[in-house]
Amino acid sequence: MNRGTFFSLLLIISLHTSPLLAQTAYVHHGLSVTLSPAEHRLSVIDSVTVPADRPREMPFTLHKGLAPASPTPGVRIEKRG
Repeated sequence: MNRGTFFSLLLIISLHTSPLLAQTAYVHHGLSVTLSPAEHRLSVIDSVTVPADRPREMPFTLHKGLAPASPTPGVRIEKRG
C-alpha cells in the first residue's frame, strides 16, 4: 500500500469514527505535580473536569491526610466514613 492510499484510508476512518468519539465524554484529570526530594515533599493539583451528563455525585477515595478543595462555585466536598 502506498503512502497516499494509507493516508486516504486514515482520513476516511477518522471521519467516520470522530462522531462516535465525540459522543463519549470522559472525566478528565489535569495533574500538576511538583517533587521536592531534598524536602521529602510532593505537591499535586488535580483539576478534574466532569462532563455535564455525569451523575451529580462522584465518590473519590483519598488518603485521610489530604485536604481536598474546589475553587468551583457549587461544588461541595464531603468526608464520608
